[in-house]
Amino acid sequence: MANIKLITLDMEGTACVFQKGVAEGNIQPIISDQEKGVKVIFATGRPVIISLPKAYKVKMDQYNEYFIGFNEGCIYDIANQKIEHTQTINNEHLFTTII
Repeated sequence: MANIKLITLDMEGTACVFQKGVAEGNIQPIISDQEKGVKVIFATGRPVIISLPKAYKVKMDQYNEYFIGFNEGCIYDIANQKIEHTQTINNEHLFTTII
């Protein structure tokens, strides 16, 4: 394998099967990559809280991984259970842009 340091996986239909969790064929390779020191990050447009069980299934909490949710609006530290960064749209900007 090349010197891969980071893998970011989209959760909608790529690493995961919608509403079924991480695809069975992806579980062991994701865990194996983490064991080799590769950082693995899940990214989704969905809220972090409803997607975390998928991260736990591949032991991301044990490897100090991060989770990107809310369409890249939130970076969540899985191991320490805290939000590292949020970026929201200013309501005033949103409404003046739309109207």
